Amino acid sequence: MNLFSRKETIKIFSNNSNEKIDNKIIFILSIFLAIFSYTSFYSNLHASSIDSVEQWVNVTNQMFYGKNDFLFSYGPLYWLTGGTVSLYNNICYWIMVLYLSLNYTFFWVIILCLINKSRNFIFLALAFLLFFHNPSLACSLFMWPFILVAYWAYDDDVYKKLDRKRIIFLGALVGGLFFVRFFYGLVGFLTISTYLFSRFISDKKISLASIFISTVILSYILLGFIIFNNYISLLNYLIINTQLSFGNSVDMTLDIDNDNITLAAVFVTFIILNFYLYFRKKSLLITANFLWLFLMKLGFSRTDHYINYFILPLSTLSLIMIFKKDKLGQISFIFMMGTLYFLSSNSIYPGARTMNVFSVPFNSDIDYSSRLSRIYPDFTLEKNVVNLIGESTVDVYPYNNEYIFSNKLNYFHRPLFQNYMTLTPKLDTINKKFFVSAERPKFILWTAAITCTASNCDPFIEIDNKYVLNEDPLTTNSILSNYHIVMLTKGKGNIPILLLEENNSYTETKETVISKTVMKFNHWYMVPTATLGITKVVPHFEFTIAGRLKNLFFRGNVVNIYYKTYSGEIKNYRLNILNSISGVWVSPLINKMNNSGFIGDNVESIMFQTNDINYFKPNFESIFIKSEAPKGYSQSSNNTPESYFPIDFKKLEIFNVNCEGHIDSTKIVSIGMKDDDEKKMIMTNGWLALSTAKGLPFDKIIVTLIDNKEQKIFFPSSTQPRNDVAQVFNSKQLSDSGFKSTVAFPDLNSEYKISLAGYVNNKLYYCQNLITSLPTN
Repeated sequence: MNLFSRKETIKIFSNNSNEKIDNKIIFILSIFLAIFSYTSFYSNLHASSIDSVEQWVNVTNQMFYGKNDFLFSYGPLYWLTGGTVSLYNNICYWIMVLYLSLNYTFFWVIILCLINKSRNFIFLALAFLLFFHNPSLACSLFMWPFILVAYWAYDDDVYKKLDRKRIIFLGALVGGLFFVRFFYGLVGFLTISTYLFSRFISDKKISLASIFISTVILSYILLGFIIFNNYISLLNYLIINTQLSFGNSVDMTLDIDNDNITLAAVFVTFIILNFYLYFRKKSLLITANFLWLFLMKLGFSRTDHYINYFILPLSTLSLIMIFKKDKLGQISFIFMMGTLYFLSSNSIYPGARTMNVFSVPFNSDIDYSSRLSRIYPDFTLEKNVVNLIGESTVDVYPYNNEYIFSNKLNYFHRPLFQNYMTLTPKLDTINKKFFVSAERPKFILWTAAITCTASNCDPFIEIDNKYVLNEDPLTTNSILSNYHIVMLTKGKGNIPILLLEENNSYTETKETVISKTVMKFNHWYMVPTATLGITKVVPHFEFTIAGRLKNLFFRGNVVNIYYKTYSGEIKNYRLNILNSISGVWVSPLINKMNNSGFIGDNVESIMFQTNDINYFKPNFESIFIKSEAPKGYSQSSNNTPESYFPIDFKKLEIFNVNCEGHIDSTKIVSIGMKDDDEKKMIMTNGWLALSTAKGLPFDKIIVTLIDNKEQKIFFPSSTQPRNDVAQVFNSKQLSDSGFKSTVAFPDLNSEYKISLAGYVNNKLYYCQNLITSLPTN
């Protein structure tokens, strides 16, 4: 049963303008909406011109600004196809999506209507499988005029109803195509005009052809006056495109010769096409042969263009053989598809792109481990590390198993190999048991957290601003107790990596209770000192009934832990609530890795902070514990700000200079401290560089508090990535120029100013130009 009866078959450009909305309208609308959705999601925006000579992508939108005219083989309206780095504005984007969607819809609706009448769906599916692959067929942007004239050729009633209005509309449309891309307009003009001329031979009527040609010329001139700033561009656009086409064919050819088999296959497509047309559709002979010659020239004059400008459009042209249910057409179509598939699936020159639908998207001649290593070239380890590991088993903690595959190491990972997914004590216990079993790997590569992208970053800051050592504390304890440090090495971007090796025996982490206390949220609590070990706290959070229901039917809340170090700096991290019962790392607050292991600051006090008082019970018991670990895992710096940097201020050369940088914001905040012990904090951020011209950041950025007597107090800052600064000054090194600092200061009754200083090569540079007053509240 036909999808549509002949009466209901869609009549493009018919006179039946009052036809009621029925199945055919629903059919067209469904195709349009599907294509519109696809096009808006997979927008055809061109990549940038970085590492490319394609400068045109940066000036495609030039008709919207300035006084220059965009004169190239792509026209000033080429942005309609998405051929630009970025659309000029939101309106242009949706116009582009609409234009492409209408083009693709028109193209496929006509094809499906004709295929529906011939019932040759399986042959259309074959062409789609071998060549088309998706509805946004690029060659439809210039092949739709041929599909249209094929529709006229196969439905003479529709052709006979063509009138001046429709021909004028078509002429104006094709005239506009010249400004989208010159050869789009040229193909449309010659396709429709040659068909109308061929009908003139049989019908002895020249009026439609003359009206069409006149309209194209007139619309080209009128639209050119609107689009171009300078009228001379109308002529220059023609000259440039004729010369570019000629120059492309002569001086941009590849230094290759097509073999005889390729040339023979190309000639076979010509024979098949004309054989079918001569016996079944003579009215398309002139137009189809013109297109074949044009496509052959277009596809093989550069040779590397042969798939996009010969194979794909000729596959589209070949659909005329299946627009009618006819054995000759079906056989001709199969031979054409086979010939084109031979051309598309065999490299016609070394390194040529192919379209073998049955090929796999990788080189199966190369072994699996070598293929994976090539995917991650930036994760190559130093040779001495690879040689030391050898064939031994190795795991990566907490992230980046790319190092394993890049270096072809013997990967034997823990059961839950992504630490941010070890969300509960039961899951954490599975990994813990693994590292005290006989199956554990001999080595572990302890890498930086995934947010660490620079050599001077904090390697312990996790996704969602979590702290690595609090993600899965049981797993961490098991590693620290059963592996020792072998060496420090460097990974991608010179980020530090520790190589750990298993101990001779298996041990459980020894933990002793230091003190117990009942805590409240949003209150500070002093941290008891645990010498020669790690201080942790075990908070026994209790959900309220409302909190349990919220976890069950919606989502959990956020809990943050704040650390105040003896240097005066305050840091905060988001906490893993469920795993907190296994112990929250407190002191020393590790933030560096070196040859000796982990280094961090001693913590004076901590605070658990939440904004929802109904999620937890307000009071909860907390136990401070001492957790023993091998030497090197818990080194702490001294408690003075000077040693925290660490900088010996007495030996510094000091300079007062005008610095390159900016203090983006400075504010004073309070984070829920007890009313009788309120202390406020200074939060500031920005960027600072030693030299933007040379791309030199400072080794350390120091926030400087200046009182009324010009006395200076120094506070540390943490590095923040500033890709925006790096882009502005075209230097990747300046991505390390950002800073953030949160510090507590006991006396804010006096007036203070905030400034910056930079440290490098035992020199301190005071920034006399970067000074801002401290807010009073």
